[in-house]
Amino acid sequence: MGAQDDGPAAEPAASEWRCRFCGTRNPAGAGRCRSCRASSGAAPSAAEGHARTPPGSPAAAPSRSGRKWVLAALALVAALLGAATVSLSRRPGTEAVTVAGFEWERAVEIQDRETVREEAWEDEVPEGARILARRRAVRRVEQARPVYGRRVAYEVDRWPVTRTLRAAGKDKSPRWPDIRLNLGEREGKRSERYVVVLQGREAYRMEVPRERWLEMREGQIGSVVPGKDGALLDLR
Repeated sequence: MGAQDDGPAAEPAASEWRCRFCGTRNPAGAGRCRSCRASSGAAPSAAEGHARTPPGSPAAAPSRSGRKWVLAALALVAALLGAATVSLSRRPGTEAVTVAGFEWERAVEIQDRETVREEAWEDEVPEGARILARRRAVRRVEQARPVYGRRVAYEVDRWPVTRTLRAAGKDKSPRWPDIRLNLGEREGKRSERYVVVLQGREAYRMEVPRERWLEMREGQIGSVVPGKDGALLDLR
């Protein structure tokens, strides 16, 4: 007898699909995953991914690495904030102050005439000198040959500072000291200094230009930037 016909050959099975949530292979006709029951066409949400991803599966690794990255970032931010805080604490800060008073000082130098005798080359004699004598002398040597010039002896009046007259006060009415000259004296250089007294966490004294000093009033509120050595860097 001939071989019996067993019928048409079986068709190959249709392609399977892999669950995007848990990675399980499912038959082509299955509408839901046989492991986690997720729909074949659904995209995984963050909540479903955490709820349905089995511990130890490859999908859980990104979550752990993400947490590590967040912790590292937070640590870096904390370190930067700490460094910034230390840096700011070392910088001089602004302090509120009140104008508490004023000080001023004015000074005039008094010079006394003194006649001295000196000697110099003829082209270096100061103006007003009285010539006493001249003589020929070697001034320099050029190419092994002497170059001559004239030395001059003279006398001249000098005006050294012998005393300084001062006037000072703690009001807003600065004035110059009374000037009384002796025989042979003359008035020399004048100088003036103006100080404002400021009260903050402590008392400060700050020198300011005369124009600004005159504009300020007692009780006026402002701010200063104290320096490390106690001096004031700025007044606003």
